[in-house]
Amino acid sequence: MDALTHVFIGALVAQLPAAKPSSAGADTSTKTGWKLRAAIGAAVALFPDIDYLLFWLNPLDFLAYWHRAETHSLLLSPVWAALISYLLCKLLRLANAALVFTICWLAILSHLVADTLTVFGTRWFAPLSDVKFSWDLLFIIDPYFTLSVMLAALLMYIYRKKRWHQKRYHLAALSPPLLYLAAVLGIKLTLTVQIAPNADSRLLPQPFSPLYWQLLSEDEEHIYQAYLKFKTDPLADNLSHAAGVTGFSGAYTRTDALQWHSYTHPAHAEPLVQQAWQHPDFKAFRDFAEYPVVLAKETSAKQGCVWFSDLRYHWPGIQPYFRYAMCQSQDGQWQLKRGRYFSEHNEEVN
Repeated sequence: MDALTHVFIGALVAQLPAAKPSSAGADTSTKTGWKLRAAIGAAVALFPDIDYLLFWLNPLDFLAYWHRAETHSLLLSPVWAALISYLLCKLLRLANAALVFTICWLAILSHLVADTLTVFGTRWFAPLSDVKFSWDLLFIIDPYFTLSVMLAALLMYIYRKKRWHQKRYHLAALSPPLLYLAAVLGIKLTLTVQIAPNADSRLLPQPFSPLYWQLLSEDEEHIYQAYLKFKTDPLADNLSHAAGVTGFSGAYTRTDALQWHSYTHPAHAEPLVQQAWQHPDFKAFRDFAEYPVVLAKETSAKQGCVWFSDLRYHWPGIQPYFRYAMCQSQDGQWQLKRGRYFSEHNEEVN
């Protein structure tokens, strides 16, 4: 989930814990009101993504093993909340440590839940388990969802200014994002009924619109992909056009006219591809990719490269986000390379 949405959700859930209000509408137990609550919630909601600092140590290991792990752990969330709330109480001289802890914990949990709504996967039980949880409901940037959270934050502000929070009416402020998620789930379930996928299939959200989805299925040797739509979304089509993405809307078809694309799994491809795929230095990408495909094969006077990507991150007209290659020089030595995000350039990985 994008940082802006995390910030608004954190500010929103920070208003939920009960505290004794003063006549001015402030929490006497923390010597602050909704503003400081919102600031704490917004800042702490960003904390789990501190693991991005590990990206600079090793981008591929970060992608495969470190991201959305310990800092995103449900088991460790009380520990992080306790540490952060202790520091905040010391720095800001807040009196009610229990309330500050609750605000911090809710903000961290909101980050975990929001990330789980996306495709990447979150290790809820790290470090005890590497199992990833992903609900595949939202694209990593969903402007509709972000707007619903912003509306909820505005409603929460109104409720607290009018002191309706004393009767818990402010819980109704959560309804916009919850209703949006319910609508997206309804769309996904309707599409699932229409296409009757097998047990190995997944429906994944797509950029620009909750009406557009990607269907992935696989057998032992092949992966199958199709883009489908619930209905045409003119706003999404205009957004993709404004972003310079060509051929986006035309790639999505009705469920009764699916256009399937077949890919051979790298483990069953030609010998050179298999050799690159099975190389020990490529283990991290093998562990990361759930629907791996050969993106391209490049040959030059100095070396030959086999580029791989994950179909979860293939979108019409948009360059695949995670691109890694194994390159073999003329002397037989292999080198790992990665494609830079939002760039055509590549770089070696040490």
